[in-house]
Amino acid sequence: PRSSTVTAELEGQPIGFAVIEVQALGRRFGPWPSPKVARLDAIAVAPRLHGVGVGVGLLAAAEDLARAKGAVVMRLMTATTNGNGRRLFASASYMRIYCVANCYANGDDAIEMFKPLVRVPRMAPRPRSP
Repeated sequence: PRSSTVTAELEGQPIGFAVIEVQALGRRFGPWPSPKVARLDAIAVAPRLHGVGVGVGLLAAAEDLARAKGAVVMRLMTATTNGNGRRLFASASYMRIYCVANCYANGDDAIEMFKPLVRVPRMAPRPRSP
């Protein structure tokens, strides 16, 4: 399976999870000739534990897992109304790529976000044509 799940527990009880999918992009992406790209499909924390760092830890664990599977970037989508998620992703250096109108069944818009997971190698400048 291409999907993997990381979980968080407190005193033996589940308190959160994150699901990622890693796949080969199938084409060149920046300096990488054939990279793997990760997508955060879901992340959730028990409501009573919002704001205490569980989400930060889950996101870091998901990124580590994606790197271990060879991914060079992580993408995700979150609702514009998801303030907690947007703050979490912004604090972890995710960058907004674009907005998708009416993406969710309830009519909410979504924001696609992106973060490099590895240091971007320097590329040699291309020679200019005379």
